[in-house]
Amino acid sequence: EALAGLALDDGDLEQAVTYATRAENLAAEWGEPARHGHLLALLGDIRMELGEIGEAIETYDAAIDMLEQAGDTLRLGVVQTKLGSAYLDQGDYSQAVATLSSALKIFEAQGRVDFQGRVLGSLGTAFGRLGQWLEAEKRHKQALAIAQQSGDVEEQERQLANLAYVAQGRGDRSALMIYYRQALDLAYRAGEVVWQVRYLDVLGRVLMDDVSRVALAIRLMEEADGLIPDDERLRWLRRAETRLDRIEASGIEQAPVPDSIPAWAAAATR
Repeated sequence: EALAGLALDDGDLEQAVTYATRAENLAAEWGEPARHGHLLALLGDIRMELGEIGEAIETYDAAIDMLEQAGDTLRLGVVQTKLGSAYLDQGDYSQAVATLSSALKIFEAQGRVDFQGRVLGSLGTAFGRLGQWLEAEKRHKQALAIAQQSGDVEEQERQLANLAYVAQGRGDRSALMIYYRQALDLAYRAGEVVWQVRYLDVLGRVLMDDVSRVALAIRLMEEADGLIPDDERLRWLRRAETRLDRIEASGIEQAPVPDSIPAWAAAATR
């Protein structure tokens, strides 16, 4: 197992498979289901790194059988989470929902909120792929609340992006804007310039389709360009400026443009 870990750290995945398989075979010979399940899970992880999703799923399934025999409930939930993610990667979303839901029940029963967040996020993604938008939104909101409680900024950003995706799938433009503004506010509070640029650009492009807020779209993209210049953004800006000229010539008034973009973003969280 130690050699498999070293090979994995070195990026030698084929050698890692060889060592992990030998360790797993030894555990099978010794009749230690807990150890056997752990090593099968490690082998599944390596298979996933290799992109061998089908083989990883089979290996995770075998690990789950061993861990059920051993009564190692917490590790069982962890491996079920990995299996659910593998089903997601494979595109088997119904099976992903079933597997992740089983893992979630384990973590809820044991009061392990730290594990629940990851499972909820993956469950939300699975429901979203199935087009079950309300179920997806519910899970992503729960995952976001856990990330906020723990102060995990990266997970908060991930779940806000997921919620925006769900809002888009539902055709809820108002919710889409709110989630993107909340993500922009988080980016400002975290001091993450790359995130700031990402959401300034996204919001700018979304607002270009709103005849009353094209001026705001331009302001947002200009703000992004002041942080990290980009030629593609300049093309979007030129398109927006041309569109604004036509809109103003037709007599349509623009919504007020805020003086402070961070304050405008922060207003979405109140």
